[in-house]
Amino acid sequence: MSLKRHLPKIIGTLVVLGVGVFMVFVVRDFLDTPATAPKKGPQQITLLTPPPPPPPVERPPEPEVQEEVKVEEPEPVDDLPEEAADEPPPGADLGVDAEGGAGGDGFGLIGRKGGRGLLAGAGDPFVAYAMRVQKNIEDRLYELADSTGNQDVDAALERNLAALPPLAEAPPQDMPQPIRLRISSRL
Repeated sequence: MSLKRHLPKIIGTLVVLGVGVFMVFVVRDFLDTPATAPKKGPQQITLLTPPPPPPPVERPPEPEVQEEVKVEEPEPVDDLPEEAADEPPPGADLGVDAEGGAGGDGFGLIGRKGGRGLLAGAGDPFVAYAMRVQKNIEDRLYELADSTGNQDVDAALERNLAALPPLAEAPPQDMPQPIRLRISSRL
């Protein structure tokens, strides 16, 4: 009876003792091995050569298409006399509208105050208005068939000019009337 009573204590003691011996061997084995990292050597890489490109496919030559281009020589047009502007002639020096600083700018520029243009005054108001009129007409003229001696072209011009809406701004008061326009082809 006494063995039955002490048997669990004996088994428990043997298990604890076995675990302790196992731990001692594990710690001793862990301490005996050197703690060095494995040496890393160069890796060997094999490069594969790409396959050769496929042979070029020869296409049959395309037949040459020659278009006859009819180029009409422009008719000489009398030049409109240009009116001289009331602006002073441009100066010999280049100018900028900025504050001057210490030293030169290396480009020989001279400061001009007051927002004046680089070469002359504020500009011709007649030219500015004429440019707006020309731009308005050019936006609406798409294509002319032949020279101005043709009745069809004259009719097309009349239709397009009649369809133009009025400009949003009136011409300057002292602008000479009527406005003469020269329409030319840009081929």
